[in-house]
Amino acid sequence: MNLMLATSANDLAPLPGSVMRPAVTVPQVDWASEAALVIDMGEQRTAGYSLTVTDVARTQAGVVELKLQVRRPGRGDFVAQVITHPYTVAKVPRAWLNGATVVAVDQHGTELIRQVVSL
Repeated sequence: MNLMLATSANDLAPLPGSVMRPAVTVPQVDWASEAALVIDMGEQRTAGYSLTVTDVARTQAGVVELKLQVRRPGRGDFVAQVITHPYTVAKVPRAWLNGATVVAVDQHGTELIRQVVSL
């Protein structure tokens, strides 16, 4: 898993699928007061992978927590043999991000990413 901070629409231009059509729905972001966090599963060799943001919150300690629904194909699933690059985008208030730790967890509470970000 990878995490990228986007502070303008130009930062989102190189996302996978952006040449033809976006692979995921990118939320409307008010770039003056918000930023976007892109969570990326990296290159996968088959279809059947996906990420969805289910919640974005800030803890009392100032940690930005992203809750994700992560889908991976199961053993024995029939999937297309195609290179995919699953990702999702979450918008977050800029005030939360200056030197903040961002933690992404899956639907089971397993920590996937822990990274410090700064504007």
